[in-house]
Amino acid sequence: MAEDSNIDGDGEGLALSGSLYRHRWQQLAGALVSIVCFTVVWVRTDFTAFLVLALCASAIGLLRLVMTIALGRFDVTAIDAARARRIERNHIVGSGLTAALLGGGTAYAIVSGVDGFSVFICISVIMGLLVAVAGRSYASRRSVDLQTAFLVLPPAVAGPLNGDLSVIIMCFMLLPLGFEARVMACGIRNALARSAAAAGHLSVLVERFNAALDTMPHGLMMLDSSRRVQIANSRARAFFAGAGPEGVAADALIPVALEEDGDGHKHAFSQRLCEFLDGDFQRVQVPLPGKTYFEFDGASRADGGAVVIFEDVSARVRAEEKILHMAKFDALTGLSNRHHFAEQVRLTLERLPAGVTIGFLLIDVDDLKNVNDMRGHAFGDRVLNEIGRRFAALTDSETITARMISDQFGVFLFGRDGDELAMKARILKFHAALQGNYTVGDVVLPLTYSAGYVLLPNREAETEEWQVKADLALSEAKGRARGLCVGYAREMDERYIASRRLKADLRQTLLDRGLTTMFQPMYTPDGRHIECCEALVRWTHPERGPVSPDVFIRMAEDMGVVSTITAFVLEQACRECMRWPGQTSVSVNLSAHDLRSRAIVDLVAETLALTGLSSSRLHLEVTESCLMDEPLAAGALLAELRTMGVTIAVDDFGTGFSSLAYLDTLPLDVVKIDRSFVRNVTSDGRRLKLLKGTVNLVRALGLDVVVEGVETEEQLAVIVENGAADLVQGFVFSRPLPPDQALALMQR
Repeated sequence: MAEDSNIDGDGEGLALSGSLYRHRWQQLAGALVSIVCFTVVWVRTDFTAFLVLALCASAIGLLRLVMTIALGRFDVTAIDAARARRIERNHIVGSGLTAALLGGGTAYAIVSGVDGFSVFICISVIMGLLVAVAGRSYASRRSVDLQTAFLVLPPAVAGPLNGDLSVIIMCFMLLPLGFEARVMACGIRNALARSAAAAGHLSVLVERFNAALDTMPHGLMMLDSSRRVQIANSRARAFFAGAGPEGVAADALIPVALEEDGDGHKHAFSQRLCEFLDGDFQRVQVPLPGKTYFEFDGASRADGGAVVIFEDVSARVRAEEKILHMAKFDALTGLSNRHHFAEQVRLTLERLPAGVTIGFLLIDVDDLKNVNDMRGHAFGDRVLNEIGRRFAALTDSETITARMISDQFGVFLFGRDGDELAMKARILKFHAALQGNYTVGDVVLPLTYSAGYVLLPNREAETEEWQVKADLALSEAKGRARGLCVGYAREMDERYIASRRLKADLRQTLLDRGLTTMFQPMYTPDGRHIECCEALVRWTHPERGPVSPDVFIRMAEDMGVVSTITAFVLEQACRECMRWPGQTSVSVNLSAHDLRSRAIVDLVAETLALTGLSSSRLHLEVTESCLMDEPLAAGALLAELRTMGVTIAVDDFGTGFSSLAYLDTLPLDVVKIDRSFVRNVTSDGRRLKLLKGTVNLVRALGLDVVVEGVETEEQLAVIVENGAADLVQGFVFSRPLPPDQALALMQR
């Protein structure tokens, strides 16, 4: 508050205004002293004027008494700005009249010629009231100024008129005394104003501090050096039992969640909290009933105390546990994933004694892909869930199971001795228990499993080695029949090594462009004209001789180089087609891998541009199995190829699982009916009806029909008689031919 400010509506002025009447009955002291002073002078001098002054002082005192009584009806510590100004105005009126009466009476005494003692009494009363003015009226600058002027100026003016030097000196001494009283009042007022402002500011800070503490998401406590609670926010008070933890020793704090628990839990919590406080305040998690967790953290203070914060981290702990579980276990089956499985096996091997026989079983679910294709991946996921349940039910303390990849599972079995026969019996029993029916909703699904296993003493157990051996045994089982469980044998290594060598030779052959291309013609049913030739890739190994396409194409898919073969055959086929007469077309097979990337579209466009072949003379064949992996993506790629003018054909039609649906949804031009429709067509009436029905359906959709695998004249006659083909492909007309022989055949 500024030095010359008055009472206003701010917090400081309101606080000071109450001091004007804080000691209400002392406000009558000035009037009483004036009454006594004038009464004494009247008695000594018998001047009637002083009797009148005494009566006036009595009237003023009565007026102030009334105002004091009226003021007593409300609390001066809780007032608003308007009431504060009213208080000040009343005080100025009352105190001003008292000061004016006393100052004027004293001046009259000085100039009236009364005795010196009477003058001394009046001046002494003025001096006393000046001190009282500074002590009682400091809150109002106007009141202090008015009272000082009324008390000092009249005697100072009248003093020289008395002629007595001592009286003159006393009167003039009132001037500095009045000035000092005013300065004193200002000092008191400013000091108290600053104090009130500081108190108000401190109150705001305290309020903000409490609000911050109570709205923070953590519980907070401040402890003194003796580990007693000094401050606790609302969350801390709600967490700990009782009305509030302030003043309570830290080792006596009990959470509300433990109030009804036994003493053991309470003691464990107190011990954990004391260890935390007596240590270096390392962050610690404390479990509570109901799977809740609280995390405590803190820091020391310079005075030996401490600040402790804590929060409920139950959600975070559950999330971390879920993440950890997801990192270790498969979401669909609930079994360990391959990484966690490897860690479990490693730890188990470390604690097993030497010489103990272990078994590793690698299991594939037969035809699970077909289940996904026929019923959808959502149903396939439910099947995997049921498979996981079956695996879990068969898992005991000496068995570790895992889902390795996709439809492949791993089982690690161990015992307490080196009995290989007993271990083999356990493996076969485990495999047999997996086979059978699985109920998924309303569907009962029979499942079989192909499996390969390996038995090894613990000291020879190298995980990479026995996984390779079990995989070799699994491949052997699949090669024999579905649902078999085959153990590893040494000769499998020889076949594996031979396979590795053959893969290396195939890779080198691709680098050397050592593959060759054969062409099998597609004739009109009357055999007079070749409309198209299918390009077929062949590989003649320098040592093994001809290698079946089924072998090296599958090998190339495993190696990830099948697209290289596609590019080679596509270029060779287009170059040869440029040599052929008329508009004879060439047909090239695409693999499932080719349809997983838009690179095939770029490859076809580049090859056509390189060879100069018209896109209308190029046919691209895809099997139903190629389309079933990603039908939407494959359909988009085929549609883009078709817009270039390329003809799209479905090969081996009738061997898939959703043939009719694909005919309607995919961008197709030609359907090549599989050779299985032609087999026994001359002797089996049902087979002929199936062929005719399929052909009619395909033609109803506006598609051309090519019948494959026609080997005899009798089969051809039936096809011609029933109009069951637009083109015929098979040995009845021609085997696959080298390029020059195919060209010569067309030129006849």
